[in-house]
Amino acid sequence: MNPLREKADSGQRRPGHPYQIALDTGEMLGAHERIARELDSYFSIRDHVSGVMLFDSRFWIGYQRKEWVVSVHINPHARFSIPADLTGRADGQPRSVQFVLSS
Repeated sequence: MNPLREKADSGQRRPGHPYQIALDTGEMLGAHERIARELDSYFSIRDHVSGVMLFDSRFWIGYQRKEWVVSVHINPHARFSIPADLTGRADGQPRSVQFVLSS
């Protein structure tokens, strides 16, 4: 949770606008599950954070295909919500996102 706390408290947000934090969790084993368990208490005291996107790369899946695992968590306490048309299936569940590279 330290990287999220640091980012949330960094002052990088723009007042009056949604503030989404994206965190590369590639070096944090089990981060999608571990961090998700702590987000309720985190969100309740950081209402300036609109949501958190956790992602980690899975580049080992092949030569012409790249994959990331992504989970998006929306803060129900946020002062400024992320527009609904941008949240998609933001239910906090890890999902695979794959891209095929052209040769």
